[in-house]
Amino acid sequence: MILFPFYIQAGEIIKFSPYDVKLKKNADIIAELHLPEGSGPFPLIITQHGSTRNQDFQNGNGKTDDYSIEIVKQGLEAGFAVATPDSFYHMNISPSDKINFPIAMSFGVELKDILSNHPKIDKNNIFYTGFSFGGTTSLISLTNETVQLSQYQLAQSNIQWKAVAPVEASCNFQFKPEQIDFKVLFVQGSESHYEPKPCIYYHDQLSNLNLDDQIEIIIIEDANHYFSTDGKITKGVAANGCKDNPVIITENEWMFADGVVTTRKDAFKSCLTDRAGNRGNLKKLPIAVKEVVSFFIKNTD
Repeated sequence: MILFPFYIQAGEIIKFSPYDVKLKKNADIIAELHLPEGSGPFPLIITQHGSTRNQDFQNGNGKTDDYSIEIVKQGLEAGFAVATPDSFYHMNISPSDKINFPIAMSFGVELKDILSNHPKIDKNNIFYTGFSFGGTTSLISLTNETVQLSQYQLAQSNIQWKAVAPVEASCNFQFKPEQIDFKVLFVQGSESHYEPKPCIYYHDQLSNLNLDDQIEIIIIEDANHYFSTDGKITKGVAANGCKDNPVIITENEWMFADGVVTTRKDAFKSCLTDRAGNRGNLKKLPIAVKEVVSFFIKNTD
């Protein structure tokens, strides 16, 4: 449900109430839409924040993160509209509450459908990306059959993602690989506390089922989780304990990659650790974002 008009200006605010399939209730979500100069229609990037929202919206009282702010900057320069949903809006959630995070892909799907009707948005070129929690959220877009038959059931949409870029996704939890209809770019930092290994595994599994050039992965060398060059390992909460044996979510069960069946509760118990990382200087964040925006440019019709 849209609570006030959204056919306005760059920096316009959208409020809507999508159903949270995990919390089993409607959520109050706010998003900010940025439009480049011109009459459009423009290709659109929806960018999902991570667990730490440390940047304020330009207008309104929503929040996002460093990654999405850089996506806004470089996306606008490249001629994209950019939408930044605040998926923790009005939720009492801290970055360490991993197990209580909403299934924000539900919010991204509804926002995509809302903005596909915007007169300045090209509904045939809508892209999705996210960082950390947002990157892990974007993994849900890589499956259809499994999601629809699991506890993560999402609303159906007639608007296809043009391409998706999970950035610094955990990949310690991943859906059974399937054939997909769009291109994918994984971006990881080589020194991240979310080590690239499980995303490389997921990339390889997806590549086995899809076209040769459809699934890509880029490792940003000497960069931590935040794409900083001075990052340090700290205490915190992170889903990074199953890098050598990630959890695969199938239609009917959760299992480790080695075939051992588990439960959601035991999987989180196995995969959550206290090994986190600090923000640092963000020196290579613009490089990571440039890779994502260039990938979207390459896949725009």
